[in-house]
Order: sequence, then structure tokens, then C-alpha cells
Amino acid sequence: MSTMDYSLKSVSEFSLAEAAALFTKAFTGYIGGHVDLNATALAGLIARDNVDLNASRIQLLGEEAVGLALIARQGWTSRVAGMGVIPEMQGKKAGRWLLENLQAEARARAEKVMVLEAFEQNTPAVALYQRMGFEIVRRLYGYNADRIDAQIVAPELHEIDVVEFGKRVVGEGAVDLPWQVSGANFLRSGFPAKAYQLGEAFAVVIPSAETLIVRGLVVSTGARKQGQAGRLVRSLAALYPARKWIVPQLCPEEYGGFFEQLGFERAPLNQVQMVCQL
Repeated sequence: MSTMDYSLKSVSEFSLAEAAALFTKAFTGYIGGHVDLNATALAGLIARDNVDLNASRIQLLGEEAVGLALIARQGWTSRVAGMGVIPEMQGKKAGRWLLENLQAEARARAEKVMVLEAFEQNTPAVALYQRMGFEIVRRLYGYNADRIDAQIVAPELHEIDVVEFGKRVVGEGAVDLPWQVSGANFLRSGFPAKAYQLGEAFAVVIPSAETLIVRGLVVSTGARKQGQAGRLVRSLAALYPARKWIVPQLCPEEYGGFFEQLGFERAPLNQVQMVCQL
């Protein structure tokens, strides 16, 4: 077998069920946990992460699908939203061939930057990305808490449009936030995410009967270090009692101390945010 035997097709040429099954197989034994994707879950991922199915690729060896890459696009930037090859092809440079072609196609689209996130503990993947020109920008941590000390729901706490939260992040958040928690991404978000404001603190959460996932948190520039974010979190704990709190591994390392001060525990795995100048 040589790399000449590989070819690429657009994910748009396959059904969601076929793509989801390949994604599941490619992520067998994934360090981030068990992956069992179906068409419905894949459709949700595509909508949430702004995945371009025409630019996303399925890698073929002859007629057999052996790899998959989901590509999200925005302006001059593209993101590898998910990439993997089936277990039988791992360690045979199939992933390198796929990534090389993704980069070449991004350059052909006149894109300037390619980004991704990877678990730092997945050392073979991180090493591959670094060999392919990606540099680590920062570490991204996740946090969990079984309970948060609540206060009464502050009367001025109110729900806002997630789009309004996105505008706040665009205007006052860091310019190099991870794709999934960037202002531009929140501008495209909606159900099941819910956004709240308390004073000059703003949050986006995804509530369920058992958990409360924190997707974003920002405080207006002139109101920082006044305890407003903590007050918002404790008020949300009263609004959503008896939930386990989850902060996905997308929190930039420079902001993680806030959650630790509230009693959150850092998740054992962390991601790295990586950027490649094309």
C-alpha cells in the first residue's frame, strides 16, 4: 500500500448515518471517552460547530472508507472539528496524508489559518499536528462540581438571547479564544443553550435534569474583579438546584482559577489549542 492508493470524497456525498458510523469507528478507544455517534447526534454537531460538509472529507483506500475529517470554516480560518482514521490504518501515516490534503485544500481556498483542539494526553496526535506545522497556543481545562453554594435567585437575573451573549464576547472577550467558545460561534448558537445576565456578568449554559453545562462566561471590562461572575454562578445554582456542574475542556488556562475558587475540580484530561499558519 502507498499513499497513492488514497483518495478523498466530500462528506456531502455520504449519508449522515454512513458518516456517523465511520466517525464512531475512527474514534474507537478515544482517550476522551467512548464515542457512539448516530445521524441525529452528527447533525447536532454539524449545526453547533458550523461544519461545512462540502469541505469535510472521507478518506478512501480503494473503495473502503478509512478516515474522516470534519471541517468548519469562517472567513480565512478553518477548523478541524474532528479527524480520525479507523484502527486498522492507525500508525500507517494515513492520518498524516489526510491532514496534508486538508491543509492543501485550505490553502487553495485562500484560507490563512487552520485551528484545532486536541487532548494533550493524546501524545501521538499532538506530535503529528506539531510535525504538520501546528503550534500550541494554550492549554484548555475542564472543571466539574457536584454542587455549588447557592444563594437566592437574584431578582435582577434574567435570560437574554444567546446572540446578545455572543456580541459581548466579540466586543469584550479575548480575540484568540477557542473556536467553540468564540463570540462568532455564540452568534450562531441557540437551543438548547440559554444565556443569562446578572449585572455586568453574562453566562451561557445548557441545562438538563441532571447537569448544567457551562459553555461561556464573560464580565464587562470595567466590572471585572468585583465578584459579579461568582454572584451570577451562585444565582444560577439556585435557579438550577441539584445539578452536577460541568465546564468542558475549553476553558483557557488563564481563566481556570475562577472555577477553582468556587470549588470546582479540574478534569483529569485537558486539551491544547493549536494553530497552523497556512
